[in-house]
Amino acid sequence: MDFPKIMETRRSIDYFDPARPVTEHTVKQIVQLAAQTPSAFNLQPWQLLVFRTPEARERLMRVAGKQRKITDAPAVLMVLGDKFGWRMAHPAAEQAWSSFVELGYMNEDLREWYEAETKALFGTEKESTIFAVKNAAMFAMSLMLAAKHYEVDSHPLGGYLHDEVAREFGIPGNFIIVMLIALGHFDKKYRPQPPKWRKSYEEIVLDTL
Repeated sequence: MDFPKIMETRRSIDYFDPARPVTEHTVKQIVQLAAQTPSAFNLQPWQLLVFRTPEARERLMRVAGKQRKITDAPAVLMVLGDKFGWRMAHPAAEQAWSSFVELGYMNEDLREWYEAETKALFGTEKESTIFAVKNAAMFAMSLMLAAKHYEVDSHPLGGYLHDEVAREFGIPGNFIIVMLIALGHFDKKYRPQPPKWRKSYEEIVLDTL
C-alpha cells in the first residue's frame, strides 16, 4: 500500500473481528518496519510489551480503564519510553555511539563531548521524561502506519492510569507507558466510520516567518 493511501485509510478501529488473528510473524514485521523511526542521537529509547494471550489481555484490560478493545483485539502493544535511554551505560546508547564511530560520524576523541551533550539535553527529570515520550510517541505512530501497510488495523489507547498499569506488570521506574496500541482487523459486520474532520493547512500553520 502506498503512503498516501495508508494515511487516508488508517482509522482508529472500534470493532475488531474475533475470527481474524494477527500472527506473531505479522507483529514482528510491523515492529521491524517501525524500527526505522528516527530518534534523538539515534538512541531509540523505546521498548514494547506484546500482549497476545486472552489471559494477558484480560489482565491488562482490568487495570487499563476496562477498555473493551484490549480484549477484543487479538494483540495489544504497550509502548514504553525509556527515560534512561540517553545514558552511556545504557546498552542502546553504547550501540548508538559505536555505530557513529564505525560509520565515521564520530571518533573516540569526541566521546567526552558526546556524553556531556546528551546529559545537558536530557539529564534532568523533566527533560528525560520529554525525551522518552517524544521519541516513543514517534515510534508508536510508526507502528500504526506499519500495521496499515501490512493490512492490520489499529487503535491507540490512552485511557488508563499510568501507575496502576505499571504496578500490575512490574514496569521499572525508568519507563513511561506512552501508549497502548490494539492491533487487529476491522469487523465488517459493522459499518465503517466516515473520515473525521482534519485541520486544513491554513488552520495548522500559525505563521510563516
